[in-house]
Amino acid sequence: MKRIAANLALLGLYLILGVAATWPLAAKIGTALPQGTEPVATVPLFNAWTVWWNCHCASAMYDKYWDAPIIHPAEDAFAFSEPMPLTALALPLLAATGNLAIAYNTLLLLALALNGWSGYHVARRLGVESWLAMAGGAMVETIPFVFNELGVLQLAPLFGILGLWICLDEFAQAPSLRWAGLLGGSFALTYYLCTYYALFLLPVLPIPAMWLLGRKLLAVRTWGMLLLSGVLAATLMAPSLAAQLRVGRRYDV
Repeated sequence: MKRIAANLALLGLYLILGVAATWPLAAKIGTALPQGTEPVATVPLFNAWTVWWNCHCASAMYDKYWDAPIIHPAEDAFAFSEPMPLTALALPLLAATGNLAIAYNTLLLLALALNGWSGYHVARRLGVESWLAMAGGAMVETIPFVFNELGVLQLAPLFGILGLWICLDEFAQAPSLRWAGLLGGSFALTYYLCTYYALFLLPVLPIPAMWLLGRKLLAVRTWGMLLLSGVLAATLMAPSLAAQLRVGRRYDV
């Protein structure tokens, strides 16, 4: 219980930092969207619509989810876009407030806080002292790339990548079913948070994996666990990935 309380307190501190770093967003949480350095508000407005679409489809049991009314008359048009299906988690807040801006901005602030929290835990795994790890988490949370693109909601969540690294490090120390499953799940999480991040990770992930696993790669059991992890990730990603591949074949993109 103490560990859970400590992690919640730490997450709360990073949430406060996120509010401060994006000020005055919190003061206008229901009437404004962050734009970053983009010259026009097209992207944040479209991403806000995407949050609404995910919440709407979640409430309708995902009926005609991919047939979003965005590129008429194309079928499965939503697969052309970054779907961000996990933004449907804002449905209770959207239903309670009826305010899309509140739901959108809350998701953004929570993503920033989780970035800082994850950055702290990565630093601790590397043996960094607690207070320095907290500073490292703050640096991750306020990383210039994310703030330059603050209007691009899907680029904000870095915590999926950081969580993937933690799972990979744990798996490398002692390959097991538990960490193989969490490794596959964390890659799927990264994919559902931002398809781009998962795509960019795919070709480079083997490099740190080989470095961390080292001689354990000589064991057949390790490869079996890695195969299991990959199968789990593919299975979890299948509903979205199938639609994207289907649209890619249909329109040759």
